[in-house]
Amino acid sequence: MKGIENLYYVESSLLEIGSSSSTESERENAPSVLEQLGKKQKEKKRHKPKGSDRTCTTCGISLCDCVDAWLEVLGPRSTYCSMECVEKQVEKAKAVIEDQSARVMLLDRSGTMLNGPSAPKLVDLLQFLREHPEFAPVLPSSQLSPKKSQQHFQTGSSKGGDSENKQQQQRNVSANKSEKLISKENDQRRLQVRRAICEKLLVRAKKTTDLAFTQQELKALSQRIEEELFRQCRHSVSGKYRSWFRQFLICVTDETNKGDFSSLFLLFIFQNFSFFRFIRFFLLLTLFTWT
Repeated sequence: MKGIENLYYVESSLLEIGSSSSTESERENAPSVLEQLGKKQKEKKRHKPKGSDRTCTTCGISLCDCVDAWLEVLGPRSTYCSMECVEKQVEKAKAVIEDQSARVMLLDRSGTMLNGPSAPKLVDLLQFLREHPEFAPVLPSSQLSPKKSQQHFQTGSSKGGDSENKQQQQRNVSANKSEKLISKENDQRRLQVRRAICEKLLVRAKKTTDLAFTQQELKALSQRIEEELFRQCRHSVSGKYRSWFRQFLICVTDETNKGDFSSLFLLFIFQNFSFFRFIRFFLLLTLFTWT
């Protein structure tokens, strides 16, 4: 009996020693408080929805303030905070564009443009934005009023003169329609470029801690940049205009040129750098890059 009791005592002692040693090793290998806090912050960033620092295209509120409202319905790539804002954008498009079969130009935050056959028709715009809420319609600032063609009637009774007048009137009407379509398309693309430039500058300005700008200042800056670009490209929105726009977005979103970006903003604010020289510089840059 004594041998069995001694054996039981030895086994219990070994178990106590093993448990105490394992507890001490767990305490030594346990992460510190700073490591635990850092891990929690990383988990928060990991679970934070992509693009939650963006603003709604329609109402302008921050999407991070209403994540639960839009994330489940529209998805993480949405540029709207709710379906109501999507419907408001469609109503704005219908107020400007009368033809229900007309195609509406769209743009997303990365600069991707849908125009022509790839763009949806006005009658299908709501359904398209429900399926692709990352796009926003590009609309002219004001509805262009059609120019009234000047009609000249001859008082004579000659049928030949009347037929010539009718043909001239038809040519004037067709010319006015073509000018209206071209000018409306140009206005849509220019507005689209201004919005894209302003959004990229706003994102980059938030990351530039040594400079502070308001959204109105960046909006005015993007408008001046686009106006000078449009003038340098001889009032054309294709070719050099689009190449410069793409190259500019690449340069703004590239985080490696931090110092150049901050210096460039300072030159703009103090007006020591003309927009003419700025646009000419990027036009030369796109000439060597895209050819």
